[in-house]
Amino acid sequence: MTDPLSLESEVISFRGGGENDLDTDKPSSNTFTLADKVKLWKSLGNQGSGNGDIAALSYIRDNIKKEREEIELKNKKDDILRVILACSDGMPDSESGVHQLAEELGAMNTVTVGIGMTETAKQVPIIFNTPHSKGDFAKDMSDLPAIIAKHVVLEAVRLFPEKNKKQYEKSIYTLLAKFNRIGIK
Repeated sequence: MTDPLSLESEVISFRGGGENDLDTDKPSSNTFTLADKVKLWKSLGNQGSGNGDIAALSYIRDNIKKEREEIELKNKKDDILRVILACSDGMPDSESGVHQLAEELGAMNTVTVGIGMTETAKQVPIIFNTPHSKGDFAKDMSDLPAIIAKHVVLEAVRLFPEKNKKQYEKSIYTLLAKFNRIGIK
């Protein structure tokens, strides 16, 4: 509880039909600058075709495996909580593939949250609602920051020592209730 929470973010986008169609819009870092925001805004407006959930989740899984191996080579414990927020404006190429990857990622202390964006992705929250992943829905882009913040807060609670969870539980649920007041469930 005395150590500050270290948070890193990375953004990748899918532009077409294969694994080679993944772009790194923001490399993994603990900063999020104005330049990053502008680059993301421009990049995310450049939509491709198809759905890259499987390609993107596979890419992330492989990177996490490498990262965990590097940590273990240093004789350290991988105690990093990772949260993947997979935003999609359509149906995944393979529902069973999403489930399998979510299970593999869950075994690596990684939470996968599938967020459907717009009416064409109404099924995304249902597909990602598994024992190893969660689903959510953004009616429009303006809801996305609150939805992402909600899931980050919900998962960060897991990092609290058991003896301190009760002490901070009321504050956390008060914070989460604010999301409900603005319509984010």
